[in-house]
Amino acid sequence: MDCLCVPASRRGIRDAGIAPDFQTARAAFERCWCEIEPQITEADRLEHRRARAHTAWKYKMWESGCKLPTQVASGRSQCYCGAKIDNQSVSPHIDAEHTS
Repeated sequence: MDCLCVPASRRGIRDAGIAPDFQTARAAFERCWCEIEPQITEADRLEHRRARAHTAWKYKMWESGCKLPTQVASGRSQCYCGAKIDNQSVSPHIDAEHTS
């Protein structure tokens, strides 16, 4: 699930519930979000953006027919953007070139 709350929930900031209909659920969500959102730190937001970029990169690699470095015996591959990557450089490459 692509949710900004995931990093914060690892620190115990979360809530859950059920509702009989959408309108009730939406109102409950709004109340809950007003309490939770101020507790989401910039580090949480950064972690969320980074995880989202890494997942998007992985799927674009697969859609482009490119192998991840972990899928090649040598541990070396080529990014869909043309850059040479290996197991050690893949995360810094995604952070530098494919995170918006």
